[in-house]
Amino acid sequence: MVLTGLLLTMELLDAGQPSALSLLIALLSAGLCILCSLWIDAIMRQSQDRHRLIEELEATRAELAAAERQAGTLGERQRLAHEIHDTLAQGVTSVVTLLEATEAELAPGQATARRHLSHALRTARDTLAEARRFVWALQPEALDRGSVAEALGRLAKTLADETGMTARFLATGAPQPLGARAEIALLRAAQEGTANIRKHAQASEAVLTLSYLDNRVILDVRDDGRGFDPDAAESHRAEVSGGLGLRGLKARLALLGGGLDVESTPGEGTVLVAQVPIGAVGPATEGCGKT
Repeated sequence: MVLTGLLLTMELLDAGQPSALSLLIALLSAGLCILCSLWIDAIMRQSQDRHRLIEELEATRAELAAAERQAGTLGERQRLAHEIHDTLAQGVTSVVTLLEATEAELAPGQATARRHLSHALRTARDTLAEARRFVWALQPEALDRGSVAEALGRLAKTLADETGMTARFLATGAPQPLGARAEIALLRAAQEGTANIRKHAQASEAVLTLSYLDNRVILDVRDDGRGFDPDAAESHRAEVSGGLGLRGLKARLALLGGGLDVESTPGEGTVLVAQVPIGAVGPATEGCGKT
């Protein structure tokens, strides 16, 4: 538009001696063109600002939606933890107390009854310990208190304190940031591995190793227990390929682009290997229970 005004002014000047009216028209035309250009530029800037504000608003809405989903998930986990603690854990605690009282009142000659009662008491105590570990796993603070490495270190210490075996945690490689879902999946894998060590391994030593590689993180849960032959033992074959805990872990890790393997040889212990890629995000929702 400015160019049009300038051309019009030049044409009037080339036409000869311009009149005052012609000069005024030329100047008004040039001024109008400049004003129109400024107006259009202002509209374009305003449109760009609005587009940027809309993008920021959409990003804020997405962040709010994600925060609401996370808050809902954490709230449900907290509710389940409280429900289990107030019902199952408290109930089993009462059973343990009653069994201990009954054991104390048994006559010395009732060896068979005492043996059965001792087995029942040990089972109740094991169940109570599992319930407490389950409640701990549901607590949002399990990872809020620190990194996944720190959580695994606490898990190894708990295993050693509760079983008397030697249990330790090792970390190798340069630590890299992981997504929350990847950290939770690795923690669940460690919890599942240590739970199986308690139940089946009859081990004297367990080692949890977290290895940071270039593009993925690998967790090994290794014990020196009795091991098993996956091809020969039907019960262990069901546990490795069809057990609810490990099957759920495999599905969880697969959604993150990772995987889970269990290797064992009779008399040579067992190793559970879980791995996730660096930067794994996974689905929008997160399960709230221990797999």
